[in-house]
Amino acid sequence: MSHDTNNNSQERWIHYLLQPAEKTAQLYENAFKAAMSITQMPVAGVLRLRHETHLRVEALADQVGMSYRAGDELPASDMLENEVLRKRDTIVIPDVAASPLSRHPSRMQHNIRSFIGTPLTLQNQQPYGVLSVVARKPSPLGPDELLKFGLLGRWLSHALEARQLARELDSKNERVAALSNEIQRLQTQIEQGSIRDPITDLFNSRHFNRLLQVESHRAQRHAYPLSLLLVYPDGLHQLVRQRGSEITHGILRSIGVLLRRHLRNIDSAARYTEEVFGVLLPQTDMPGASIVAERIRATIANHTFNLPQSTTAGSEILLTASVGISTLSATESDPATGLLARARGAIQQARNAGGNRVVAAQTAEQTNIQLPHVPRTSD
Repeated sequence: MSHDTNNNSQERWIHYLLQPAEKTAQLYENAFKAAMSITQMPVAGVLRLRHETHLRVEALADQVGMSYRAGDELPASDMLENEVLRKRDTIVIPDVAASPLSRHPSRMQHNIRSFIGTPLTLQNQQPYGVLSVVARKPSPLGPDELLKFGLLGRWLSHALEARQLARELDSKNERVAALSNEIQRLQTQIEQGSIRDPITDLFNSRHFNRLLQVESHRAQRHAYPLSLLLVYPDGLHQLVRQRGSEITHGILRSIGVLLRRHLRNIDSAARYTEEVFGVLLPQTDMPGASIVAERIRATIANHTFNLPQSTTAGSEILLTASVGISTLSATESDPATGLLARARGAIQQARNAGGNRVVAAQTAEQTNIQLPHVPRTSD
C-alpha cells in the first residue's frame, strides 16, 4: 500500500463523523468506524464509568473473541481504560507486553497487546467514560494516531453531551407541559369556584346577575325572547329552622340536580339566594317558559328527598315549589332589573296563594297569566 493510499485510508475517519446519527447506536457505530480507520485495529468500544469503581461496556464494534460483551459491568481496576480516566488524557500503548503495564489484568485476562483510549468528558468536566480500540497483537501506534484519536474523543464527548442535553430538555419540556396543564386545571377549578355555589354546584348569585345583564341586553338588542324563573321550595325555611342548615344541604343538592334535568345547553341555573333558585331561559317566550316552570314544579312536588340516616325524626321529606316567571320587556332601559323585579313579584304571589303553583308576571306587552294549581301526584 502506498503512502498516499494509507493517508487516504486514515483520513476516511473524518467522513464517518459527518454521517447522520439519529440514534445513539448509530452515533457509536460512526465513531467506531472512525476509530478503526485511524488505528487499523479490530475492536472498538465505549466503556462508561459507573459508581467510580466499575466500567460498563456501553457498546462494542466487534465482540468476536472478546471475553466481555456489551452490557457487562467490570471492575475499573481490571481495565486499561482506567488508566485513561486516571490520567484524564489520551494514551497509546503499541505493545502492552513491552510496557510498564505488562502485568495488567487486561493483558492477562483478555490477552490485549495494543491499546489506545481517550476520555469522554461531558459538561463541567464530568467524566462519562472512555472510547478505546484494542488488538491482540502489537500495533504501530504513534503521535499521529494519538492526535487524531484525541480529536475523535472530543467529538464524541460533544455529541453525547448534546444528546444528553436534548433528553434533559425533552424531559423538562414534558414537565413544563405537565405543570402547565396542572396550572390550567387549578385555574379552572379556581374560576369555577368563584362562579359556582359549593353546595349545589349551580352558578352563584354574583355570576347569575352578570349573566342576567349580558343576556337581557343581548336579547333586547337582537329582539329575541328571554325568560326568568325564580323557584322557591315551599317549607324549606321551616325545615332549616327545625333541622338546621347542614341537614338541608342534601335537599339543596337534590334540587340542583332536578333543575338540570329541564335545562338546555344555553340555559343557566343558579342558587340565587339561600332558599331561592334562578333559571335563565334565552330564546324562550312566556308559553315556553310556563311549560318549563310547570315541569320543574311537578318534578319537585313528586320527588322524595332523603335525609341522612343519622337524623332522629324522619328520613324522607316531601316538598312543593312556588315558581315565578317573567319575560323580557322590549321597552325597558334596564331590562335585567325589570326582569328580576317582575319574577320576584310573581314568586311572591305564588307563595301568598299557598305555594305549589306557577305564576307568570305581567309586562307592558303582556296580560297577567296565572297557571292553574296542579295537585301533587303520588309517587
